[in-house]
Amino acid sequence: IALLYMVTGHLNMLAVRETISTVWQLYPRNILISLGFILTGLGIKAAIFPLHIWLPDAHSNAPTPSSALLSGLVVKVYVFAMGKILFRVIGQDIVKAILVPDYLTYFAATSMIMGSVFAIGQKDIKRLLAYSSVAQIGYIFLGIGLATELGFSAGLFHVISHALMKSSLFLSAGAVIYQTGKRDIRDMDGIGYLMPVSMGVFSLAALGMIGVPGLNGFMSKWYLSLAVLDAGKPVFLLVILISSFLNSIYYLPIIISAFLRDSKERENVMVIDKLPKSMMIPMVILSIACLVTGLFPNIIMRIIEKAVPTFIR
Repeated sequence: IALLYMVTGHLNMLAVRETISTVWQLYPRNILISLGFILTGLGIKAAIFPLHIWLPDAHSNAPTPSSALLSGLVVKVYVFAMGKILFRVIGQDIVKAILVPDYLTYFAATSMIMGSVFAIGQKDIKRLLAYSSVAQIGYIFLGIGLATELGFSAGLFHVISHALMKSSLFLSAGAVIYQTGKRDIRDMDGIGYLMPVSMGVFSLAALGMIGVPGLNGFMSKWYLSLAVLDAGKPVFLLVILISSFLNSIYYLPIIISAFLRDSKERENVMVIDKLPKSMMIPMVILSIACLVTGLFPNIIMRIIEKAVPTFIR
């Protein structure tokens, strides 16, 4: 911020925008270094790989409602801040000229792949979900890094999709821990019969994260795929497909263990979850929202498409 102030003489965002368009060619290094510092700080807060190291410990050890809020909402604040600084304060033409969007897409692609790779190696279910969030943040950064209206719209759609899916996942995982005390995914055999509602919610949200059609996660990836093709960067379509495949590697075994394997402790007889309604109702509502926004994505996209032109200009 001090470097931007040195160049523009202002801290007011509108005044910076008006001034920087006339002076940036005189001080390109100042602006590039300034943005480097700002994006690094926001990248740490948003947990983009490799600046993510705080997130797995924080999200996996926090109380479950806090984990859901941290992953679903809190880290997204810094995504909005980044978008505002890049496109409302600095301006699309300048950030493109100094190649900031290109760097963002490289970090996004790395996060999409490496977040999933690290998730595959986890045994603690909440830690697995935390690393999954690192990968999903990459999707959002990819949309922003394309620096197009279509890309920005896709990124914002995934902000909402991920909030719904990951909150469902954390709440259902927390319900399992609350009722059974189990956190290790290797102990989940037959748990779908003991807790059909919780694991049903988990399975629906997990399939959305993989990108099964009919769920909002699929629509996020569909919009992002259209955006990367429209931007002339088809290589990122391959990254999206690889990331989706990696998602299936760590989510599908949990679903299969829960519903298709025999429990080591009891017979696979279906019973209702022994949870208070205050725990069951929110996660059921969130899972329904995942389905509704997947089947009717225009409910959200109409609003996003009206907002995006005020950012990308």
